[in-house]
Amino acid sequence: MREKELRRWLLSHGYADITIKHTIGYLKLMEKYGLDVDNIRTIDDVLQFFAKMRERGKTTTTLNYYVRAINRYLRFLGLDFKLQYYKQPKPDMIWIPTDEEVRRILAVKWARYDINLRNRAMLYLFFATGIRLGELVALNWADFDEGKSILTVKTEKRGGIRYVPVPPKVKKLLLEYKKVRILSDVNAMFTTPSGRISKPYTRKIVKEAGIKAGVPRFHAHAARHWRAVKWLEQGVSLESIRRLLGHATLKSTQIYWRARPIQNVFEEVVRKDAFWWGGRGYKKSQFEEEKGGDKNEEKNEEE
Repeated sequence: MREKELRRWLLSHGYADITIKHTIGYLKLMEKYGLDVDNIRTIDDVLQFFAKMRERGKTTTTLNYYVRAINRYLRFLGLDFKLQYYKQPKPDMIWIPTDEEVRRILAVKWARYDINLRNRAMLYLFFATGIRLGELVALNWADFDEGKSILTVKTEKRGGIRYVPVPPKVKKLLLEYKKVRILSDVNAMFTTPSGRISKPYTRKIVKEAGIKAGVPRFHAHAARHWRAVKWLEQGVSLESIRRLLGHATLKSTQIYWRARPIQNVFEEVVRKDAFWWGGRGYKKSQFEEEKGGDKNEEKNEEE
């Protein structure tokens, strides 16, 4: 890849530093997976590569990051063809863990004391704040105002910042972990012996937690789904949730409202419709949860 020339080209076309960083990063990943980006001659060369990526289990969201990056590189090379984006899952295809599953995941423990505190602190932050995986990995201790219990999150997509409150239970766990953390990087919040924790290693920890908890479908972004839906059901306004999650528009936030599990919708109706239900309360046996959607599960860890 002609990285230096590409960087200059992107700058000259008005791309932000964070966009340039991500574009080059995804192109390097594609090269790692076997695509020779400097020897693309036809669209079939790229389509064959993406077909292999789908076979490897890459989600449509991840593939679309690759598509965006390769399309920029194709324009840089002066080629006149463009890849189409993959169709995104519909809101009703988004998997959201149940409260019971969340409790089991948060109860998972590891044998080594400092590793246990680190891993649990990360899981608690995912569920308590709805932070993205990349944003969590980038956290520094300077981003956490212990006095006010406020976390400053560098918004991964647009390079801005947002502020998220940290619940007392999560704050306590963070401070316990801070005392025993691995000091391979004095600034980074979460570390390994070689320095700041990486995205792949964090995904591995999250996957392990899901398996241990008996929730093998669990991935980091599912915690963000759960957090958004719980805020909505607890009466937090869409605009507040938009700001807490770092969405650019309400359109992204509204997806979570439409993605609520059907039993949650039933529960709200029974609880709030006094005319017909009389505030009798909701019993799970009254309604059967709609199953399915496993094959269409959204596993986006970047949105």
